[in-house]
Amino acid sequence: MNSQKKQTLIWLAVILFVTLLVYSPGFKAEFTNFDDNRYVTENPMVWSLSGENITNIFSTYYDGHYHPLTMLSMAIDYSIVGMKPWLFHAENIFFHLINTLLVFFFIRKLWGKFDVAVIASFLFGIHTFHVESVVWIAERKDVLFAFFFLLSLISYLEFLKKNSWKYLVLSLVLFVLSCLSKGQAVALAPTILAIDYLKDRKLLSKNVILEKIPFFAIALFFGIIAMQAHETFPYLGKTEVPLFDRIIYACYGFILYIGKLILPLNLSAYYPYPSGSPGTVDYIFPILAIAFVFIIFWQFRKNKPLVFSMLFFFFNIVLLLKVFQVHLQTGKFVIADRYSYVSSIGFFFLVGYLYEKYTAKYHSKKILLTAILSLWILVMSVMTFNRSLVWNDSITLWNNVVDQYPELSWAYGKRGLAKAARNDVKGAIEDYTLAIKYDPDDPHAYNNRGNIYASRLGDLELAMKDLNKAIEVGPKFFEAYSNRGLVRFYQNDLKGAMEDLNFAIEVMPTYAVSWFNRGHVFSASGKFDLAISDYNEALNLNPRLKQVYLYRGIAYNKTGNFRKGLDDLNKTLEENPKNILALQNRAETFAGLKDLNRCIEDLNKVLSIDPRNVKSYFDRGNVLYWKGAIPAAIKDYLKVTELNPENSDAWYNLAVAYKDTGNKEEACRCIKIAEEKGAKINREVFNLKCE
Repeated sequence: MNSQKKQTLIWLAVILFVTLLVYSPGFKAEFTNFDDNRYVTENPMVWSLSGENITNIFSTYYDGHYHPLTMLSMAIDYSIVGMKPWLFHAENIFFHLINTLLVFFFIRKLWGKFDVAVIASFLFGIHTFHVESVVWIAERKDVLFAFFFLLSLISYLEFLKKNSWKYLVLSLVLFVLSCLSKGQAVALAPTILAIDYLKDRKLLSKNVILEKIPFFAIALFFGIIAMQAHETFPYLGKTEVPLFDRIIYACYGFILYIGKLILPLNLSAYYPYPSGSPGTVDYIFPILAIAFVFIIFWQFRKNKPLVFSMLFFFFNIVLLLKVFQVHLQTGKFVIADRYSYVSSIGFFFLVGYLYEKYTAKYHSKKILLTAILSLWILVMSVMTFNRSLVWNDSITLWNNVVDQYPELSWAYGKRGLAKAARNDVKGAIEDYTLAIKYDPDDPHAYNNRGNIYASRLGDLELAMKDLNKAIEVGPKFFEAYSNRGLVRFYQNDLKGAMEDLNFAIEVMPTYAVSWFNRGHVFSASGKFDLAISDYNEALNLNPRLKQVYLYRGIAYNKTGNFRKGLDDLNKTLEENPKNILALQNRAETFAGLKDLNRCIEDLNKVLSIDPRNVKSYFDRGNVLYWKGAIPAAIKDYLKVTELNPENSDAWYNLAVAYKDTGNKEEACRCIKIAEEKGAKINREVFNLKCE
């Protein structure tokens, strides 16, 4: 092994080791409720590797995007470990390590200077601005698209070096794979023009133009797909940000990206637009952006490495600057750390280039410049380690955002969801209330608070008030309609519930919960076949919605299909053997199947869990009576009357049981009490003369 190769291996080992170290907290991180739910924990598209599901992944827009390779990679992770986050995080970190190596090989092949490649790849590996892309599971699309993006650029450089068309074809194939991972990859088309510029190619020559046609055709194709996918998402509305203000804030964001690449302070998972219209000080950002463009033109022929780095950064960030109208809740942020993942390579190349240039020119300053660069890398390594800890879970993540933006409604809403998931009902309501305080037009906050009022506190009046408000400010907010439909169901307003749930399904037919809720309404209306159909669709859309099995099993029982009812109730009890409702209904199933012994076994289990369960004493009494164990049945009926003296059915059954044992006195006493409690009794049918 020659010394140069040995030096390369040592440096790459150091870079990878430090990068792995600073991202090591990510291995222990949990799923967060910042899109990890939408991409993994609540996304049926990644729960199966069946041929049908893989076809759906590649033929369906999801969540307003089209990135099937990202979804497929998550499906592979899920097939290996299920709903355990460690492998999802490990794969993100693995791809980041590979991308760090690819940055080294790309810069080395692009510029040929070892020091430049080492510095660029080291900065890429440990920069704090990249934590979001690496530790956030939902941003698998960043590390995956960058992987194919860099391989495509390396293949293109190989094409330029060897003039072999197979490398151009390979570059195109890798470009397509990058676009299938994330639409942001379309920026590769202008990026290779920047490479041609750096390599002194004639940009307007016939060969160069012909080479670029397929790249721009692919970019256009996936750009159109991205726009179409965007339109499929049920946005609640659009922010009213005037075009002029958006241009100002786009320039602000552009400069902010550069500033945070230099020193990544005050990073956040969310950067809201500044409140109000731009102030006087904000107009400095368009001036700085214009200066950036001016430098490109001024130095276009004089300093190609400088201009290339600026073009690389610009081409890979410009489409993400929010110049176009942005959608409420989903795009109301001025910058995002993740958007810097690939664009930052241009900046890191510039740092390496300037270091190599000035250390070669000023030998006496090399130690000082190296010390400054080393200190910068050291500080950022520590910052990256600490930033990785912020992404540990939803609470730590949103605490960090709230600390920086204490009036950001959306962050309180997200933290409220995290607290609700931890059964901190009081804390969740407090956060939802703060979210409403800082944004009275946020439908999510009203919906979430209404949902917790209904599901955790049973306060249907407050729940309805919040859900009505959520629908008022978000007229197409399907979750609010679905939740209000369920509240109306609880209030026995079956007509209103059906109207809400029909609308929720019309707006978002893939939201399984709406089908599940409508199944309840059909069941309550006695339309059990329709209920079963809705429960089937809910399970088809979300196979992890395990509570469907319980209610579908009950519906099957009502239709007399006890075998299917038994299958569903067994599945419910496999998940939770102490589910009282499931045990009670399985007991009814066994009764329908004439298996009275197993029926009694299930009722015994209920009573061992809840010794005061009136229904199970009553049901067990009935089964014992059918079996001829009348004294035991009487004992259970007496227990029912002890726990609920107003239960007229228990008093009547006691009367019948006493009559059958020949105890006329007790039978007459009980039949009299049953009548006093409201039972309608035909004395002729009862066939017992009582005074």
